[in-house]
Amino acid sequence: MPLLTLLLLLAFSGVAYAEKLDVDVEAPDYARAGEIVPIIVEVEHEGSGPGNYVDSVKLYDGNTLLKEWKYGPDNYVKEKEWAVAYKGPFDHSANLRAVAHCTLQGSATDTERIYVLKPDQAGPAQALPADSAYYVTV
Repeated sequence: MPLLTLLLLLAFSGVAYAEKLDVDVEAPDYARAGEIVPIIVEVEHEGSGPGNYVDSVKLYDGNTLLKEWKYGPDNYVKEKEWAVAYKGPFDHSANLRAVAHCTLQGSATDTERIYVLKPDQAGPAQALPADSAYYVTV
């Protein structure tokens, strides 16, 4: 009974260790067609260790895989927070999706949109559809 009491006390006091997986994709809101665009995928994973680590991070544009980073039991990232980078050109607006997968916790996903300006467009407002809530006139 004392062990159960101790476990409950630790759980409710916030001292108990909780594992967490989170991913965040960072990219500019706008880019010019053909411009090399930097994209950062940030990963947060508490409790990395043998048998519990991020084994892959994938970056998609829609359903098209842009880049995959793979890790195994001998080369996984041990830091709690880390990032990977991708650079590439886009000739159309991109629907980015980053997916990090943990061997125990499954997957975490984040999305981001890059509006690609056509060569004859003067600024970012023209990249947005007219019915967009973020539409502004320049």
